[in-house]
Amino acid sequence: MVDAFRVLWRSLRDVYDEMFMLMGVNSFTLLMCLPIVTVPPALAGAAFVAYRVAHGLAFAPRDFWAGFRMYLWDSWKVALPSLVGWFLLAINLVFYSQQPDPYMRLLVILWAFVGFVWLAVQFYLFPLLVYQRDKSLRALFKNAAILAVSRPLFNLVLLAIVVILAAGMVLSGVLAALFLFVVVSVIGAVALRFHLEPQDWDKRGEEETKE
Repeated sequence: MVDAFRVLWRSLRDVYDEMFMLMGVNSFTLLMCLPIVTVPPALAGAAFVAYRVAHGLAFAPRDFWAGFRMYLWDSWKVALPSLVGWFLLAINLVFYSQQPDPYMRLLVILWAFVGFVWLAVQFYLFPLLVYQRDKSLRALFKNAAILAVSRPLFNLVLLAIVVILAAGMVLSGVLAALFLFVVVSVIGAVALRFHLEPQDWDKRGEEETKE
């Protein structure tokens, strides 16, 4: 559980250090999320910038557009199965919650757990899309699922914090417009690095170069 707060602290520190450039990236992401058809590549563009932030690499707001173009089609390949999954999950939750048999209604708990795992999978999908070379759906969803279930307490605490942070920013309005997408994206990128680079996840680019 402590590791979740360490990841959060590192992520917020990175966002603070690059605050003004990330405000530009967040503005681009928000703008490109207004048309529904550009939501997935916009999230991929934010994830591309977040990857560089998490690794301490130089970046500029224009890198958002590079990621947007680079993952234009791959982002939709990821988004479509994700949407189908959410749709099926919602159907099952509604169906079992309306059953007259109390034992059948208990299955809502099972589907709620499935919903948490699916949310954790979504959390890692776009960071993995940028991080790993194999962009196939099978590899992306397989690796995201492994990350989602490998450290359940870590994911539970971190996702709870992310949801609370996101909700607070949305309610504030201004914070959402300035930081919502980049904060969530950077937390996702840092969390992925925590999983995959356990020895070096908290090092920045210049620190890795010195070694």
